Amino acid sequence: MTDPGSNRDTSRSPTTAARGERERPSERLSVGRERPSERLSATPLTETGTPILYLEPVYPHVTDTQDTFVFDDDCGFCTWWADSFDEHTDLRIVGFSDLTPELRDRLPENYEACSHLVTDDRVYSCGASIEEAFVRSDVAGPLRDVVPFLRNFEDYERLRERWYRSIADERDRWGQFVSKTPPASGDGDEADDSTSS
Repeated sequence: MTDPGSNRDTSRSPTTAARGERERPSERLSVGRERPSERLSATPLTETGTPILYLEPVYPHVTDTQDTFVFDDDCGFCTWWADSFDEHTDLRIVGFSDLTPELRDRLPENYEACSHLVTDDRVYSCGASIEEAFVRSDVAGPLRDVVPFLRNFEDYERLRERWYRSIADERDRWGQFVSKTPPASGDGDEADDSTSS
C-alpha cells in the first residue's frame, strides 16, 4: 500500500517507515508458524515496541542424567573393570546394590546376568556395554573409529557377546589376576589392585 502522492510504502509501521528501515524478519514471526521441533521464545521489546521472537530448539528426550555404567558390585573382577572405566571415561559408575528405582526400570528383567551402559535413549548390555564404555574411554585410540564399522556385521556382534560370556562365566578365575575389593562386600575401600583373596 502506498501513500497517494508519494512512493513510500505505508504498510510498514510508522516508526520503521519514518526511519527508512526495513522491517526485520523477527518482527513478523508469529506463534502460528512455529516448527514442530522448535518453540518461540520472547525477549524484551525492540526500540519500536515490537517483541523480538527467536526460534529455540527443544530436545524433550534430553535429561540432566549422566550416562551410567552398571555392574555387579559383589564381584572383584567386575569392580576392577568398573574402576578402570571410572578412571578413563566420564561415565557414572553404579553397582547393582546402589540402583535407584528409575535406573532399575531401564534395565532388562534379568539385569544381574551382565553389565549395562545406560544412556538417555538406549541401554547397552553385556558385551555391548563393555565395548561402548571402552569406545568412550581416553585409551580407545584408533579403535574408536573402527568399532562403529564392525557393528555393521552380525558375525562381529556374535563374537563380541561370546567373548564377553566366556570371560564373565570365568570371572572368579580372572579375578585371581586382576581384582578390586567389591563395594558390596562390606570391606570398605580396602582394595587389592592385583589379586583377590
